[in-house]
Amino acid sequence: MKKGQMEIIGLLMVVILLMSVVLIALWFILKPKQDILTPQRQAIEVNSILLTLIKTTYEINTEIDIKDKIIECSQNDLVCPEVEGKITAILNEILKNKEYFLEIKDNSGDIIGPIIEPPNIPRIQPRSLNNPCSDNKIKTKGSVLVDAPRQIGAILVICTIGGGIL
Repeated sequence: MKKGQMEIIGLLMVVILLMSVVLIALWFILKPKQDILTPQRQAIEVNSILLTLIKTTYEINTEIDIKDKIIECSQNDLVCPEVEGKITAILNEILKNKEYFLEIKDNSGDIIGPIIEPPNIPRIQPRSLNNPCSDNKIKTKGSVLVDAPRQIGAILVICTIGGGIL
């Protein structure tokens, strides 16, 4: 082999090596990042929304919060529609066009008041905690104890296509 041919082969080897390094670097750079903490973050967001909802003041200039009204609803069914309307308005404002499902139960498993869900989402099948989301949406669930002595708990499920809750 002549000296010129050897130089060209060496240059070709260097170019192939550089292209390999560039392709490997691009593969790592362009590879979509998978966040393994996303489900945990979403669960924390749902629990935060639920805790904030429970502690929200029910009426301006009063010490009464949503939690007190839920407890009152558990004792007097006549209060429940008003409480449902307030909770629905708050959740619709926070979650915008997200699909959600809120259920409040006592220690015996009885549902207190109505099950709260967004009014503008059509459903083919009835909702339940086992099947709260339509289509193939991701279900993120959070729960909080509203009233410890009576064991009243609230469960909120938010359905998303992906990404974050808010």
